[in-house]
Amino acid sequence: MSEVLTHRGSQHVTRAELARYEAPVGSSTHKPVPHVELVDTLTAKLAERALVIERENFAVSPNGMQIFGVFDFAPNGHTTLPGIGGAMGFRAANDKTLAVQIVSGAHVMVCDNLVLSGSAIVLKRRHTRALDLAPEINLALDRFEESQRVFMGSIVSLQAREMDEDDAKVAIFDLVYKGVIGSSLFSDVSANYFKAEMLGYEDCQPRSAWGLHNSVTRSMKALGPASQFRATVAVGKYFGLGVERN
Repeated sequence: MSEVLTHRGSQHVTRAELARYEAPVGSSTHKPVPHVELVDTLTAKLAERALVIERENFAVSPNGMQIFGVFDFAPNGHTTLPGIGGAMGFRAANDKTLAVQIVSGAHVMVCDNLVLSGSAIVLKRRHTRALDLAPEINLALDRFEESQRVFMGSIVSLQAREMDEDDAKVAIFDLVYKGVIGSSLFSDVSANYFKAEMLGYEDCQPRSAWGLHNSVTRSMKALGPASQFRATVAVGKYFGLGVERN
């Protein structure tokens, strides 16, 4: 499940509440985009591609100028795998502090400390006067669908990489030894993987690199926001998921 993390005073809001936040008057070089227009345009363009939003989460900065959001999608059989619908995260600002930026992944994280975590950046566009939102989003969604196909392919590779108990033990030790995760998570990761059936963690039950990956990401939920971001990036790279952060 993707997340919008708020620890700099931003407030979680509903889609309906976004209409309260008006964009400032533009200039000859700057074109503010109302938050509700950005979200509605994204939603319309996603619907045109049969990408069904299963869950959404938004936050707005204290001054109302910045928006942060995530969408989790239902699996569609086109760019995703059974049970994995993919996700999109985005951020933008009407006070020139942020470009419109969109990231994709199986899960994404967006934080009001201006950090994004996903597998690929599919749009980074300044609010210049020439900004035409709908065509820019269409181009971003072209990149999004391609990045999802590549990302899901990497998951298939992890699912196919079988691991016996010794392989898993070595990998967990290696994750800690290389500093990918802290030693405090060693026990949780081990329990998630080796006791997955008893704990009812179906995503951790496959005896594969993907099962181990899920065991690691489950353990990371106990970390604070900043630590989660660092760990998400490091774990993605370790497992070859090509996570990027900007």
